[in-house]
Amino acid sequence: MTQWQAVRLVGVHILKREWIGVVATLIFALYCGFVSGSMIGEYFHKANPPGAIMSLVDLMYIVVYPFFGTIMNRSVMTICREDAYSKRIAVLRALPISFRAILQARLLQSFIMIPIIGGVSLIFQYVLYSKIREALSWTEWLTFTLLVLTYSLIAGTLYFVIESVCNGKQYVIVYTIMMFVVIAVGITINLLGKSLFERVMTFVQSGSATIGWMLALLVLVCVINWLGYNFTLRRIKSRSIML
Repeated sequence: MTQWQAVRLVGVHILKREWIGVVATLIFALYCGFVSGSMIGEYFHKANPPGAIMSLVDLMYIVVYPFFGTIMNRSVMTICREDAYSKRIAVLRALPISFRAILQARLLQSFIMIPIIGGVSLIFQYVLYSKIREALSWTEWLTFTLLVLTYSLIAGTLYFVIESVCNGKQYVIVYTIMMFVVIAVGITINLLGKSLFERVMTFVQSGSATIGWMLALLVLVCVINWLGYNFTLRRIKSRSIML
């Protein structure tokens, strides 16, 4: 079996078992688009929207969108007790599938799901809310969409790493710490005068997001994911993974 055949086998195995989770993730993404779109509409409708609303907008984009690379299912809800991710790796290793193929399939999952599901959520916001369309041209929203998805692919690498190298309890601890850090950073940025969303939107509307910027971000995505993959490959080989 070639490396690509192994990656495809893992991908098909996961999709067959978790297709309901993929649908659930898409529905959740549409819900997030509905909620965040309404708050963004308030931002464009009011000259000075409440800081709490903008903090929620920041939290939505910073935390939730990178998570669209993870399939929402029962395993996510019970990871601390059942350590489902480690068990899945153990099952695939017993087939046997190499660690390289397992990790590459998981990264491929993120690179497919984040752009598709995250993109659908962001397009849904623009189509649904007229206040956003009145404030931004479709090219400006497209630029914002590409920035959000690029960030999500970079941040999604962290989810990929902790999902692969941590057991269930470690995953929950690390994830909780990450959330507290993100919330603290978001609040701090808001206290400095503007939310992260407002700063990004100013950047987009100024026309500064050139093709050069986008290419640089694309290179950064590739570098971060390559580093995350190689770090995870080294660490996962030293893990004790049992069924």
